[in-house]
Amino acid sequence: MVFSDVILPNMSGVDLAEKIRALQPSLAIILCSGYADLDTHWPKVKALGLPFLEKPLSMDKLLKTVHDALKKNA
Repeated sequence: MVFSDVILPNMSGVDLAEKIRALQPSLAIILCSGYADLDTHWPKVKALGLPFLEKPLSMDKLLKTVHDALKKNA
């Protein structure tokens, strides 16, 4: 499983997810961000069908999202 922020120093988490999917399509990927304005990344997140969590994260929401992502990609 990969859990990544959308905003990274040298690329976006969405670009990272696309590269990972090209190498290992079955790997579960979850993206998160604390930025309210994700307009530039949101269409790609939706197109890739990636789970997305908004920061701050609640432990319950995080655990459910991880569980669901692992179950979906099992």
